[in-house]
Amino acid sequence: MAGIYLHIPFCSSICQYCDFFVTTKRDFQMQEKYVAAILEEISFYANPQLEIKTIYFGGGTPSLLKIEFLAKVLEEIYKNFKVTFEPEITIEVNPKEVTLQDFLVYKKLGINRLSIGTQSFEENELKFLTRLHSSNDAIKCFTEARKAGFQNVSLDLIFGLQNQTLESWAKSLEKTVELNPEHISLYGLTFYEGTKFTRKLEKGKIQKLPEETELEFYLKAIEVLTKNGFEHYEVSSFAKPNFYSKHNSSYWNHTEYLGVGASAHSFFAGKRFWNFANLEKYFESVLKFGNGIEEEEKITTETLELEKLMLGLRQKKGVNWNDLELLKQIPKDFYTIEKNNLRLTSKGFAMYDSIAEKLASYL
Repeated sequence: MAGIYLHIPFCSSICQYCDFFVTTKRDFQMQEKYVAAILEEISFYANPQLEIKTIYFGGGTPSLLKIEFLAKVLEEIYKNFKVTFEPEITIEVNPKEVTLQDFLVYKKLGINRLSIGTQSFEENELKFLTRLHSSNDAIKCFTEARKAGFQNVSLDLIFGLQNQTLESWAKSLEKTVELNPEHISLYGLTFYEGTKFTRKLEKGKIQKLPEETELEFYLKAIEVLTKNGFEHYEVSSFAKPNFYSKHNSSYWNHTEYLGVGASAHSFFAGKRFWNFANLEKYFESVLKFGNGIEEEEKITTETLELEKLMLGLRQKKGVNWNDLELLKQIPKDFYTIEKNNLRLTSKGFAMYDSIAEKLASYL
């Protein structure tokens, strides 16, 4: 098994575009109760022979979890599994909500990778996204991470915002390059069902950018980042050599993983299963059964093969494929094929969602 994902749902506020399971209730008692449930889950899945290569604290805002609770969770993982030497341990943090002292303690706990939710370096764009931090906060956060000794830092950026221009997008990219992180994750703004942004979109209060404009932004990012030494190794991911996200790569390489915490998903022993995205139901399930599973599905051989194809096409390395009829479903400038190795081009990456939908329908 590749690793463990731990969902920490606590947030200071809920961004209007976010569709993850989060809560603003984060007092000491709630954190204590939630971590007790996580520890129970970890114990439930305990297997000293099961090798863990990566540990990922996602959310939510995991950095809002008190240090003592982070330490307990890591201790429980090491106690119940076979954790490899020098595993990749990542925690997501938000600028303005972590300090140099926090980073120093993270290092002592063995956390060696940070994912910072910068999103933009333009003040009006951060305000539009209802982020709590400023551009200076993001720069300070990154600088203090470096002072604490972190040599593996990822920055998140979002494009496709209302009133965002190619010029403002280029400025965010240039500032990111200037900071010189090891990894960058790019996300096109998506309007998920149930979010405040989607409700505003439906009421005409905000507008979605045309697809061709979003494509222009995406291709600009590829141009700027690859020119500055970042490898475009996955649809949304860029990294310096040897700094691919090991945890996320395990998802794309179809490696088994375990998800712990409310709403967390797992892929293990030929099944996918997911936990309740509701705190009370999650707590009740853990209390009764030792786990928070709401539902599970057994994966057929056909589904596994389809998933391998789709996940492989997300990556720079591509997939081994020789179905000529399938290639007719994809415009010729969206892919290259050499010795049966099918890879998407930059334009193909940009249109990955529609390509995946078409191929899934075909297969």
